[in-house]
Amino acid sequence: MNRAEKETLVTSLRESLSSKDFMAVVKNNGLTVADLTKLRKEVGNLEGATYRVVKNTLMKLVVKDTDMAGLSESFVGPTAFASSDDYIGLAKVLVEFAQSNEKLVVQAAALQGKILSNKDVVELSKLPTYKEAMAQVVAMLRAPAMELHRVIDLIGKQESEQEEKGA
Repeated sequence: MNRAEKETLVTSLRESLSSKDFMAVVKNNGLTVADLTKLRKEVGNLEGATYRVVKNTLMKLVVKDTDMAGLSESFVGPTAFASSDDYIGLAKVLVEFAQSNEKLVVQAAALQGKILSNKDVVELSKLPTYKEAMAQVVAMLRAPAMELHRVIDLIGKQESEQEEKGA
């Protein structure tokens, strides 16, 4: 890759990452092709998420002078990065994969300009995703109405039974 191609790649990656809320740096020491394919597929199932392996020197240039500059010290050895707007979903995928495969380690991440440690990413992965949170809210909103319906139904049944006994 010549210098012009590298500059184009750095510019394109910087533009792509600037539109993402979350970027994680992962260390992938000795992942097999099958494992890497599985991880890419899981990350790819998230809307707008990407998983890429790029030379560390190029990634340091990508994050230089951005709010992700604190990640540059994580680009050492065999690394890759994953990015997405669905930061909880991506954190879940990466942490679950890392727990089942010791060759993958989440080094650090950047979330809306804040640098997160591995521990922070693990805690982030424990939060409900947007869809899960919305389902919980809907369930909480439906619960009183469902309980009211059950009570009204029960009263109606009791009145019917009393009418039958009285008749």
